[in-house]
Amino acid sequence: MSFNEMMKKVRLEAGDSLRGLSDKTGINFSYIDKIERGTRPANFDVLEKLIETYPNKKDILLREYINEYIPNFLLEELKENSDIVTSAIKNLDTQSVFEMFFQRLSVEDRKELLKNIVDKLEFQSYKKGTIEEDREELEVIRKEIEKLK
Repeated sequence: MSFNEMMKKVRLEAGDSLRGLSDKTGINFSYIDKIERGTRPANFDVLEKLIETYPNKKDILLREYINEYIPNFLLEELKENSDIVTSAIKNLDTQSVFEMFFQRLSVEDRKELLKNIVDKLEFQSYKKGTIEEDREELEVIRKEIEKLK
């Protein structure tokens, strides 16, 4: 089962409508609907708010999120080298850590990751009430992401 399917299942089992979940999490109901339909990826903020709302479903939500959004090679790397990775993260600047992981991704995975970041920015913009001002810039960024090769 995909994360979006699991998200919908958890919501329905709890008896929540899209607007009900929106009220509980502060996530726009149309964004929730897009995630559940698989037209938008879920970001970490969505995952965190779902876990806060449905703490008894934490394990299944985490498992499905990881299965869908975290590349397998990265999971294997983290399992095999957890001490090295932890040490590297502590000793490297943020840009170096980003470059270390980003370089290993395929172009499609890079695009997906960047789209998730833009979705996060869009959600933050919505929360701040600046979505109308930021919408054009976000669309420009999305178009640039699609041009990546």
